[in-house]
Amino acid sequence: VYIHSSVEMDMGKNFDTAILASRGEFICIIGDDDLVLPNAYEIAVSMKALNLLAATCEVATYYWPGVCSHWVKENPNGVLILKDMALGDRLGKVENGLYQILEKGGVRYEGYLPSVYQGIVSRDLLVNLTEELGTAFPGPSPDIANAVAISGKYSTYLVAPSFIVSGYVLGSGGAEGAAKKHHGELASRAYMFNEGKLEWPTIVPRFFSGVTIWAATILITLKKQSRAASCDQFNSAALLAYCIVYHPKYIYRILDVIRTHGDKSMVMNVGLRVTRVLLERLSIYVDNFKLRFSFLGSGTSKYGFIAGLSDTYEVHKYMKKRFNNKGE
Repeated sequence: VYIHSSVEMDMGKNFDTAILASRGEFICIIGDDDLVLPNAYEIAVSMKALNLLAATCEVATYYWPGVCSHWVKENPNGVLILKDMALGDRLGKVENGLYQILEKGGVRYEGYLPSVYQGIVSRDLLVNLTEELGTAFPGPSPDIANAVAISGKYSTYLVAPSFIVSGYVLGSGGAEGAAKKHHGELASRAYMFNEGKLEWPTIVPRFFSGVTIWAATILITLKKQSRAASCDQFNSAALLAYCIVYHPKYIYRILDVIRTHGDKSMVMNVGLRVTRVLLERLSIYVDNFKLRFSFLGSGTSKYGFIAGLSDTYEVHKYMKKRFNNKGE
């Protein structure tokens, strides 16, 4: 079903409109470069049987042709990146997931909490949230805004085998991130939010990047829901350290935040966190190196790089053959 709007909408309003026009018990929102795998239906059935309102998974990644990164130098035909796709169902605790997000200063949320974007969430839960707040996406980054907003409404969620392939097509935010170009001024992201109406938290350096927009969204969402105790758990030193390591171009804005909000204790914590982020960055390089060659080396690995899949139709055929036909 295609619903045309003559009024320009940002991403959150677009998603809200789709949710209210939807039918059925569960909703999964994806981008037009993503793919939902067939087992998503089975997972929704399991959620209903277990009386669960939300589910997340280890998302596979597909680089559409032409999209490159540090590890994918040339990509004329498309590359699928798999992690462990054979993990079984388990239950996650919202309290633990939210703590991990806040303790890391919002620099990562994937895998910690479900969101209706690239996850599965009860329609009733989303509609109730919309009635309460006027939107199911009460922050500038819709994915994490929804994850944080719904986290106050349930306690347990399903962590399922992968049912989503996240696509990175040329021109998308994912492709920008892969190429280390997902940053800039807030005014450049009008499709996501109206900067003039954005109540940007002063503890977050004022520039656009994946981590700054996530951190701002977390704090904005918690404030709108009057969840002060959770706001107090937000680790600003972790965010600032990450920004120093990964976004040195904006170092003066980052230092301004430290000078304005920090004391000697914060300065020390940021310094310690910088060392930790550098070590984590090294670990990521090692993991990605192993991931790149795991499939190529053994031919039997459940994870690795698979080249030569030209679009999501080819990805779907590959996933079905590799994991369904082999009973994995």
